[in-house]
Amino acid sequence: MSTLTRKDGVQFVIQAYRELLTHTKKVVLAQHIRTLAEQQGQFVRLFKNDTNQYEAVLSKEGGYLLGESVKHYFYQAKNLIFCETLENSHKLLLVIIKKGNVFLDTLITPNELRNELTPFFTDNEPFQIYTSGDVPIEAFEFPENLILSFEELDEPLLQRLPTLPSLQLLPLQSALKNEGLHRKIYISPALTSAIAVPVLIVGLIITFHSSDKPMSLSKHVRIIDNPYKVFNNALMTASPIDQISGLTQQINIILNIPGWNVHHIIFSNGQLRAKLQKKGGDLQSLEQWSIDNNYRLILDNNSGELVTTLFLQSRERPKHTYISQKCVEVIIDHFNHLFPNGTTHIGKISKIDSSAKRTQLTLSAQDASPTGLLLLGNALNTLPISIDSIDLKLTKNSINSTIHLSVWGK
Repeated sequence: MSTLTRKDGVQFVIQAYRELLTHTKKVVLAQHIRTLAEQQGQFVRLFKNDTNQYEAVLSKEGGYLLGESVKHYFYQAKNLIFCETLENSHKLLLVIIKKGNVFLDTLITPNELRNELTPFFTDNEPFQIYTSGDVPIEAFEFPENLILSFEELDEPLLQRLPTLPSLQLLPLQSALKNEGLHRKIYISPALTSAIAVPVLIVGLIITFHSSDKPMSLSKHVRIIDNPYKVFNNALMTASPIDQISGLTQQINIILNIPGWNVHHIIFSNGQLRAKLQKKGGDLQSLEQWSIDNNYRLILDNNSGELVTTLFLQSRERPKHTYISQKCVEVIIDHFNHLFPNGTTHIGKISKIDSSAKRTQLTLSAQDASPTGLLLLGNALNTLPISIDSIDLKLTKNSINSTIHLSVWGK
């Protein structure tokens, strides 16, 4: 299957043929595209890259390019993995963007997912990962450094994916004409005056209608270059209370593993890593415990590490910009009230643009507890902050916590 048709009748093309064209002469380039079209299909889209080379995308079916549409939806992500369960089907839609290019857009079975992802487990650049529906999460066993973000969408994306004219495949001649690669027809001087007026009228009409395309494209570019993109993305992560609540629930679970002591927990980007030390337990029981509780187990002699990902609901896009300094003061006051012996440190302040900035803040407490962390999460929940990481070191009688936050405002 090379197409997907939505309920509204919109057709998307998957598994299209893609080729980077290196020809520089227009005549040679156009002829090569015509040859490709004979082999790969008469529906074409040409994309010009930063080095003035064209990428040709061809298909035997017409429609909107699915891979590029998904890439556009997620703000032109450079490295992206998107996986969605198709409605009334046992198939998964999988889209992989690698270094800004569509590497894969296809339909697979759930059993095939891990095999498709395995080659990327040793990559050198992190991915944004989005899933929707009943996707087998255990297949996403990426190392921590290769997960830039991991989010489960509340609603399926395919049925609401925007259809952009710039991502619609065109008949071959139209695609060539768009790029000035079509064959020009000679018109004799004798005919020029006879057709001048109609051509002028048609030209004006074409110019008027084609002006829609640059307008759409310029709008598209403004979205990509939006200086508030980082600001919005940070404040659309899960809320502080949801993250801390999810973390404390897992703490209460893993503190009761028979025969093992948890001494260090790191929580970042939705992923929890817990380091354990053996205390009379056995590896076989620990492995079974990890399977029963949806953890991945990494063993090392008499120690081990448990890894899991918390799938939390994202916040809505922020509608207001707050004053950073005021927010920092409120956070420090709340923290000092809950943890009188704690310490705070204001770190780097980075400008997003002339009117917005990010302030990094570290909160450290030697006498933290799951209840105290929950109270802190509640106190901070309405403020414009994102949690960068939470580091917990556990002793027999206490939890030493270090929370790294980013405060976003003006």
